[in-house]
Amino acid sequence: MRGYHSGQSRDSKYRKIMNAKQSGLLTLMVADFKLSLNDYLNELVTSPYLLTLLLSTRIIPDLVRSYTCPQ
Repeated sequence: MRGYHSGQSRDSKYRKIMNAKQSGLLTLMVADFKLSLNDYLNELVTSPYLLTLLLSTRIIPDLVRSYTCPQ
């Protein structure tokens, strides 16, 4: 059984691998999330529905304001 007598037990090595922060998995997940979010947001910019929504808020701001901020 080579490799497990180097100061760390098998259990502590396993815990380090399974810890998302220590193993680097958390960094990978955050980077992947940011890339996916950027792709998603770039698709929304070219969406005709988003453009319609933005234009309607400029054309009838009183109606939009009363709908989004009820008093």
